[in-house]
Amino acid sequence: MRSRISISLTVIFIGLSGCNSSNSDNKPVAGETANTPQAAPEVASSNEALSKIINEATTRFSTLDYDFNEDLLKIMDGFAGYFAANPDARKALKFERQLPKLDEAEEISHFQESVKRWETKTGKTLRAEVDRIKKLLEARDAKNKESLANFNREFSTAFDDFVKIEVDELRERRNRWIHDKAKPVIEELKSKNSAAAASIESTLNNPPYQLPAK
Repeated sequence: MRSRISISLTVIFIGLSGCNSSNSDNKPVAGETANTPQAAPEVASSNEALSKIINEATTRFSTLDYDFNEDLLKIMDGFAGYFAANPDARKALKFERQLPKLDEAEEISHFQESVKRWETKTGKTLRAEVDRIKKLLEARDAKNKESLANFNREFSTAFDDFVKIEVDELRERRNRWIHDKAKPVIEELKSKNSAAAASIESTLNNPPYQLPAK
């Protein structure tokens, strides 16, 4: 079964002519470039800075990329071995990188939190569940369609929740990163064009960029 999961982002473009404009055409418009006549110079500059932030986030926070369930099982087998070890033992283990655009410490934190959430939700342990699915894989008859279907069905039952949790957790990290990077841009814009700054804040406080609920 082919599986390829990724987080995509839409670049922010805000076009406003002035801080007191009430014309509906001057509300945030998706796809409007910073160089359109409606964008004041300070708004165009903020748009450009925010576009760079969003584009960098798109690259930085792309999530697990794999082709088949067997590939993901191998990845999760590595996670299970690493996170089951105590902190001292981990120092001697090699963590197989899956998200090289992240710092290694951030990647480890991301997957550790994803595993924790999955185990809390399912009441299972990753080590035991990976071992169970590995046994099914060993017993699978690759020439038998029913055997293949049974393996994929068991795998999906076991790990579909993990895939969703991992994507959601990485999205939360991405959004926190975007908000942190965007904050000084917005603060600078507030002194020049409060309406434009409010529009940007509104965009970032709504899907898909909103921060997770506390």
